[in-house]
Amino acid sequence: MNKWPIVTTWLFIAAASLWSQETSKIQSPAVSPSKLDFDKHAIGTRSDPKKLTVTNNTGSGTKFAVTLTNRKGNHPDYQIETNECNDQTAPGANCSISISFLPLAEGERNGTLEIAYSTGPDPKAPLEILLTGSGVIPDLSISSTQLYFEPPGHSHTSPPQTLTVTNNSQKDLMIDGVTTTGDFLVKTAALPLNLKHGEFLTIAVSFAPKGKGAANSGTLSVSSSSGSVPDVFLYGNSPDQPAGLCSASPRVEILVLLSLSLLYWLTMVIVRWHRVARPTRELLRAQIASVQTEMDLLTDRAGPTEISKLLDKARLLVDPERPSGIDRIANFLFWSRGQEITGWGYVHEVEAQMAKFLAPETVIARLESAEQQLRVTNDAPCLALANSVHQALTTASPDIKRQQALLAEALNSTYDRVDTTFANLVSWQNKTSWLVACGLALIIALTAAFPHHGILFLVGAAGGLISRLSRSLDRKDVPTDYGASWTTLFLSPVSGALGAWAGILLSGLAVKLNVLGPIFNADWSDPCHPMVLGIALLFGFSERLLDGVLDKLVEKSGGSNTTATNPQPPQRPTPPSNGGTSGLKITNQKLSDGKVNQDYPNIKLEATGATGQVKWSVQGLLPTGLTLDSSSGVISGKPTEAKAFSFVIKADDNSGPPASQAFTITISS
Repeated sequence: MNKWPIVTTWLFIAAASLWSQETSKIQSPAVSPSKLDFDKHAIGTRSDPKKLTVTNNTGSGTKFAVTLTNRKGNHPDYQIETNECNDQTAPGANCSISISFLPLAEGERNGTLEIAYSTGPDPKAPLEILLTGSGVIPDLSISSTQLYFEPPGHSHTSPPQTLTVTNNSQKDLMIDGVTTTGDFLVKTAALPLNLKHGEFLTIAVSFAPKGKGAANSGTLSVSSSSGSVPDVFLYGNSPDQPAGLCSASPRVEILVLLSLSLLYWLTMVIVRWHRVARPTRELLRAQIASVQTEMDLLTDRAGPTEISKLLDKARLLVDPERPSGIDRIANFLFWSRGQEITGWGYVHEVEAQMAKFLAPETVIARLESAEQQLRVTNDAPCLALANSVHQALTTASPDIKRQQALLAEALNSTYDRVDTTFANLVSWQNKTSWLVACGLALIIALTAAFPHHGILFLVGAAGGLISRLSRSLDRKDVPTDYGASWTTLFLSPVSGALGAWAGILLSGLAVKLNVLGPIFNADWSDPCHPMVLGIALLFGFSERLLDGVLDKLVEKSGGSNTTATNPQPPQRPTPPSNGGTSGLKITNQKLSDGKVNQDYPNIKLEATGATGQVKWSVQGLLPTGLTLDSSSGVISGKPTEAKAFSFVIKADDNSGPPASQAFTITISS
């Protein structure tokens, strides 16, 4: 039997097996070392990295997928620090992987590193490297190894978070110092500090970002001569700080507010001079020229010549011959200093003194006009004088001398009221200037006391100006008021600014007392928040809202339930125009005051002694927006202008002389 074919076949099979085993060995990558042992390590601290070397024996360029498995029995206490095997590794070349150990608990904390690869269409079984290590309690432990801080508020510093460093050993340990990097602040007890077993050190960490909108990171390190403490990773996100006053320094903020306040005051002075003072002076100049012309037309007599000296005095008050620079500046800044009031007094005195030189027909015409003006006042002396004028005009044999004397007396009576009204309006202008100056000074002082609150004053001033502009558009035409309507325009931005600041201050208390809803719960420490600015604009726009909040706060705090607005002394009934002979009498003693753009309480006028249907009428002007029903005697409506209105109410039952009564209604803003 020939044995050679059998031997040859056996040798071929053995050679093929050896070749296959050698090829398989060549295509498998090599890892050195085959396991990593980190031994014992303190919990919460990171070990030094250990290195693995992977050799590509596959015979072709290969990328390795390196992962830490999460299979049962493994712990997430290991971290891949570096991995060079992500890139293509040439045949026969090496790449390295470094692993660190961060034990999170006590005891054995094993893990597995997998290295997957492929040499063809079919993936190979991954290589597995065992990772071993044990966590032990350190001598010094820290409560957390990382802290995250939310964006701080307008105070620029976040609320502090605390860390504790504890001595776990049986011996005393010394803490030498605590340091941070980045925009972080720490506060601890006085260091160095000796800690006994079980004692701990508390560390307060705050975030104070210096940048805008950028993330800030840093570390906290605890140095000790007796043990190691892991570093704490700190992370904070700085907010997008608004530009302008909200991010300016207190000095810059005060400078900006001071500049704006001076500019506003100077603008008010310029507007007042050109829109109020100069028109008033021009009106006085025109009246002086008119009276002077009338005097020139009179007969050349000694009387008019002497009287004209009063006109010269009035003219010198408004147009001095040699005005000094100081007087000009003072008149511009502090108008009015009384020249116009005195000038009008001179002019009116001249007009009264001229009555004795007027022609009879001129005297009669002016007496007829003066009678109507006297009766509108419903003042007892004026009504008596009006009756005397009427009698002098209707007598069968008129006495021209008496008529001239009555005209002079009637003019004096009328001009006394006119001059008094003008003086009151000028005084109102002066008070407004003083209040504006005081309000601006108060704004500067409050800005210095409360940094970064300047934006509240600006927003409130804008709201007050917008509110007043909208009301001015609705204002009805009235005769000249010598600039009285400008006073509210001057005051509104200042009152709106202070009202906004005070409103934000009180809104938190009002929310707690359920006076306002939770939407008004503004953060006093963050005045630049959009919600806070919106509430400030609302309080600045509607100063009446602040009035309502204050009234309700008084009620909630146990104060009076009612607040008297503009209290007035009781008025004594004025005798009727018929000298008191009529049985008809108006019983209303006074009428309620009101507020702009708020419904006026329907007031019904009452009269006694009527023998028929009473018809009601008004002489003078009711507050703008109010009407009187002639049948029912009800006054109703919604006032639109803030000022004091004086008028006369008449009641007539067609059975005798009508009854009349003077009233005053004050409309406040």
